[in-house]
Amino acid sequence: MKAKTWYEGCAGLSRFDGEIMNSVLDRPLRIAVVGPCSAGKSTLLPALLAAGYDPRQPAQEHSYAPNMWQRLSKPDILIYLDLSYKQARIRRPHIDGGPQRLAEQRQRLSHARKHCDFYLDTSNLSRQEVRREVFTFLKKWHSKQELASAEDGYK
Repeated sequence: MKAKTWYEGCAGLSRFDGEIMNSVLDRPLRIAVVGPCSAGKSTLLPALLAAGYDPRQPAQEHSYAPNMWQRLSKPDILIYLDLSYKQARIRRPHIDGGPQRLAEQRQRLSHARKHCDFYLDTSNLSRQEVRREVFTFLKKWHSKQELASAEDGYK
């Protein structure tokens, strides 16, 4: 029996579903993932790639250019992952600049936060829960796009 891949259990979205839905654009859907260090960006990106998306991580938290995420990634969807200072210390105890470091990163991310399509505080979530939440959002997003496309076809 073939083992299930992780995306086959995520909110009913399979790689095949993602490929079909992405075919509307004639390319994979480009998703930029931003957020402070340790929020879960690097963990989420391989999952998005495996599901047929084109994930980008523009490192906005390190840039003083407010819209670098737009210029570098040109995303179809922007996902913002966040976390508490306490959780950042738990996830990466060897890296600490104090609460002010997280505040500085959030300031650099403020433009992206205002424009994100999906915001998720990952502080109290496991990796699997983060994936489930993101893929639930993506499934809803795809459904809205399909509905809008169908409505356009009737006009």
